Amino acid sequence: MPILEPFVKERLKAVVDTTRNKTRINSSWVTKLRTYVGIPGFSISSTWRGASEIIAKFNYTLDAGSLSFRGITPQEGFVACISWKPTANTIVRYKLWENVGEILYVDLYDGESIGSNFAIEIWNTKPESGAGETLISEEGFGFEVEQSSDIIEADGSLIGTIVEVTSGGVNIYSSRMVLPQGKCLEVDILIGGIPTQCTDITFELEEWIPLDGDYYILDGNCGETLLIPGNRLVELVMTLQSTDGSWHDVYTYLMDGDVYLAVDQDDAAPAPDPAIYMRHNPTLLYYRIDLEAIETDGEVYHHLRFSQVAEDVEPKYTVAYLQAESTTDYYAVRVAETDGMFTLKPNQTPSDI
Repeated sequence: MPILEPFVKERLKAVVDTTRNKTRINSSWVTKLRTYVGIPGFSISSTWRGASEIIAKFNYTLDAGSLSFRGITPQEGFVACISWKPTANTIVRYKLWENVGEILYVDLYDGESIGSNFAIEIWNTKPESGAGETLISEEGFGFEVEQSSDIIEADGSLIGTIVEVTSGGVNIYSSRMVLPQGKCLEVDILIGGIPTQCTDITFELEEWIPLDGDYYILDGNCGETLLIPGNRLVELVMTLQSTDGSWHDVYTYLMDGDVYLAVDQDDAAPAPDPAIYMRHNPTLLYYRIDLEAIETDGEVYHHLRFSQVAEDVEPKYTVAYLQAESTTDYYAVRVAETDGMFTLKPNQTPSDI
């Protein structure tokens, strides 16, 4: 019997192009990719003042929706906080990591949902060492703050120590996953783009004189700090008109080491204004101050009169510096509230004006 040749299916020999077999059903390019928010690198000179403060701020705006952060890697030398405003008058803030030397009593972030507009704040931390100086003192500020023993190190006080806070940049991964825009794309996706960096974050305390009624306001989306200086009156005496039409000098004087206000009962030359308006600093409201003539035992005595109703009339001052009788020292006089009544109160420490 003849031996048959092996059977070969001809169409198998024609399959020479396998391009269509390259469809990758389990390919990585159909897998959602991780997203992250990038904190840019920075180098910022920071002065330690005894507690952590914001030294930089980055504002982010996402296209839509909310997210949360996960997989945050702590950094040394600073602490980052996430903050956002649920309403125009409220703010939420969490530390993204902790225990890196910060003095900042804020809760640690634990996956809370974040809106499409938020900020990442960079807060400084306590230096490990350094010899600084007391920045807050009586001179130029009108009050004295003693350094606490727990911030005094063997090599000197850390308050006033200047440290360069640096970072090469930090990526913080989010819960949001996105589809890739092209085949075989496997890298993580940056969301939020390049943030807006705010540079005017800290208060320039060296120019702030609280005794004068100076205060700060926040202006703009970055929270720029704007100093609102007080209006000081500096005179040897303050001349006011009494209710009987006469004018009298108001001055400060020392007795047994204490500073008091007095009204000279002798007539004085008229001043440009019969009264002045001074601000109660906690409320920022102004009150009228003039003199009242009161008859006692047939004699007329002139006393300071202080309106208890706020007004908004010129001339307005936040503090008056009056020279004490028989001295060259000036003492600040401000509005104070005692037992629900507003009055003038002299500071007991001479001021360097």
